[in-house]
Amino acid sequence: MFKAQLKGQSSISKLPISIFEELFNFKYSSQLLFSSEQNKQEIAANCPYLFRLDWLFGKSQLEEGFEKKLSNEEYAPTIVKWINEEKGYGLFAEKDLKQYAFVGEYTGLVRKIDNKHLKINPYCFSYPKKLFGKQDFIIDALEVGNLSRFINHSDRPNLQPLWLNKEGFSHLIFYTNRPIKGDTELTFDYGFKLS
Repeated sequence: MFKAQLKGQSSISKLPISIFEELFNFKYSSQLLFSSEQNKQEIAANCPYLFRLDWLFGKSQLEEGFEKKLSNEEYAPTIVKWINEEKGYGLFAEKDLKQYAFVGEYTGLVRKIDNKHLKINPYCFSYPKKLFGKQDFIIDALEVGNLSRFINHSDRPNLQPLWLNKEGFSHLIFYTNRPIKGDTELTFDYGFKLS
């Protein structure tokens, strides 16, 4: 069940996944999906080498804790709420969150982008690759993803993105960069835009 405060409503509704997907016109996935098995193998081969050297550089306790939460597909308690016509919907903390709290992973379809015919939308996030990798990939959450797709931009964000390695693939997670009160919008700095 997902919690949402829909446009024009003052109360919060608990929605089953099927209704939530229908209302917001996307398929929910708690994990990254790949456009094809061939792309998955290519992405695995192009995963930045430095992400594979955890044994050499070590990990912080914070990263180790985040990796456990990522593996368990844990997410902070959140509510999707209507903000206004300009922003649309946003993701809000349901309860108070401490600094460095794990919020969740950004999921979607990992696919190639053709630099000649860019098919980029507001739900795309650049996927890391080797420094001299030939192919560019993105995580596209337009049609498939999770609640992280509702996180809006802010120049003063309360979330920090972080790339983690799990089973040879890069995973983008968000964590709080300061304590956050319940009912506060969760935001991050989009930085450079693909489009």
